Amino acid sequence: MSAQPESGPAPVRPTREDPGGLAAAFGAYALWGVLPVLWKEYDFLPAIDTVAHRVIWCLLLLLAILPFRGTFGNFLAGLRDPRRMAVLTVTAAVIGLNWTVFIWAVGEGHILEASLGYFLNPLFSVLLGFLLLGEKLTRLQWLAILMAAAAVANQIVAVGAFPWVALGVAGSFGLYGYLRKITPVGPAVGLATESLIGLPVAVGWLLLFGAREAGSDVLAGFDSGWHVFLLLMTGPATAAPLLLFATAARRIRLATVGILQYVAPSIMFALAVFLYGEPLDAGKLATFALIWAALALYTWEMLRPRGPVPIPPTGPAGG
Repeated sequence: MSAQPESGPAPVRPTREDPGGLAAAFGAYALWGVLPVLWKEYDFLPAIDTVAHRVIWCLLLLLAILPFRGTFGNFLAGLRDPRRMAVLTVTAAVIGLNWTVFIWAVGEGHILEASLGYFLNPLFSVLLGFLLLGEKLTRLQWLAILMAAAAVANQIVAVGAFPWVALGVAGSFGLYGYLRKITPVGPAVGLATESLIGLPVAVGWLLLFGAREAGSDVLAGFDSGWHVFLLLMTGPATAAPLLLFATAARRIRLATVGILQYVAPSIMFALAVFLYGEPLDAGKLATFALIWAALALYTWEMLRPRGPVPIPPTGPAGG
């Protein structure tokens, strides 16, 4: 997610790195990377119920935080802006889809494919910039996109599975990033507004359909102290990395943010293979090799001193 100021003009981009900003950026991406460890614990609820709780507890936490950040007035003012509310209604639905796919994938043992989605995301965002914003792409960027397409084709042909989780994660978050990029609202205020928009849906879902697999009881999940703690943690797990990212984006260069974005999917990849033992055969490894090669080209082009290259929104607020 692109970090924007909560109010006022955009901050001046730093020309050199700030150690605190680097630490905040790395912390944000590291937290996003280890989120699968947390979501693995929610096996007592269906993924969509977990997302509903995530909306509720994230909203309550952000409503408590915004006054201390001096942005509660901006949050209230935005509720009276029809255009902002229309766009954020769409982004709320898109990020809700992203959360659902990701949490389902974690619970069903598809962390590896989810990490592939977040590796794909920068290239997907670059393609969206070309299609929707008219941004010009260099030859190396086109080559990187073609290599990513080859990786998807390899996943279908060699592995024998359509990578719908990876494409769902990359597509939903890429679209989310594009819509948030064209909407003048900061990360925390935007997420609070999206959560408020999603609140009736989340509460309604839990009341009408919630936790059928856990006993057809809307209070399912509150039957133990550990489960209550996990449900309450959905708020901080969503807000903490976002706030760290918003802080970092004001204090370090966009090029650095663009490189650090690979921390999160790299951690997910390592967790999938080494902690959870998800299979990584030759076909899957070839898919990742193509993606990594494409990202190497993309990063090289991004860092070349021949004028600025647009950097897409990079925070995996999905997770």
